[in-house]
Amino acid sequence: MNFASRDLKRNLSYDHEQMISAYAHEGLDRILKHNNVVIRARSLTLTFEQTEPTLDGYRLASGEELNWWACVSNEIPKDKCVLCSDGIFIWRVVGECSSEGYSISGIGYVKI
Repeated sequence: MNFASRDLKRNLSYDHEQMISAYAHEGLDRILKHNNVVIRARSLTLTFEQTEPTLDGYRLASGEELNWWACVSNEIPKDKCVLCSDGIFIWRVVGECSSEGYSISGIGYVKI
């Protein structure tokens, strides 16, 4: 049984201080060679702001990008609801109940 969605929808109320937006900025294309394979790569940087960035090239990040950023960076707002292009996300440890007890099945942002 997934606890995240049920408990969050029932217990959360939102105000401006609890909400922050995730903005993505994509760098230039690069060509990398790894194990004799040519790879096209692009850097991605996320920033978390309460107001929209004024610099060109920023857009609202997706939930998938938010979870990717959470894997590669320690600079994530675990205590706030994060607005993305595809919904509102919150940091959660997602678990399941089993006959043996509670076990963690994932950590990351879940859509609410």
